[in-house]
Amino acid sequence: MKKPHILFLLVFTALQVGCVTQPATKPASYKRVSFNQFFDGQVASLPLALNLPTDYVHADGLELQATYSYWMNQDEISKVARTGDLPSRTGYIYGKISTNEGYSQTAGKFTSEDQLDAQFASQGMTVIERQRFKTKGYPVLSHIVRMRDGKVVCQMYVGTLISSNAIFISYRPPNNDLKVGVEVWGKVLEALRK
Repeated sequence: MKKPHILFLLVFTALQVGCVTQPATKPASYKRVSFNQFFDGQVASLPLALNLPTDYVHADGLELQATYSYWMNQDEISKVARTGDLPSRTGYIYGKISTNEGYSQTAGKFTSEDQLDAQFASQGMTVIERQRFKTKGYPVLSHIVRMRDGKVVCQMYVGTLISSNAIFISYRPPNNDLKVGVEVWGKVLEALRK
């Protein structure tokens, strides 16, 4: 009868030691980056900014289409440039000017907005969060989705007030961690609202 108690005590002690020796997660820190900085001067200046993880830098040296801009850990850039594989382990954020998306002032919505739910469903995506707001007169439509394969994607359109294009920004959290994605994306949007 004493053996189960001893076994329980050993397991309980091992769990306590395991919890104590776990490294503490360092709190995330952020830096404010203007749209002009984010796009490395490729887009007309908008009076908007994003909060990005402090350890992300503009990924210079990547072969990209015009208006694309990537931010990631400095340590990942040379590997991405060499292989073309984006850093899923540490995450990244990118943006582009989308010339096939715009914002209709009269309709009060983005041009593909009515089809988004059907597109998400057809691709097996689950919408976790959706936000819509205006900041400094610019409309924003934001989503956090989980793809069929488990990947977490945080994305938004920002209307440029030109009906034929919009800014698209997407964040991929490290290791598709939804909790990190929600936290970081919340900080990204927080800067937009200021």
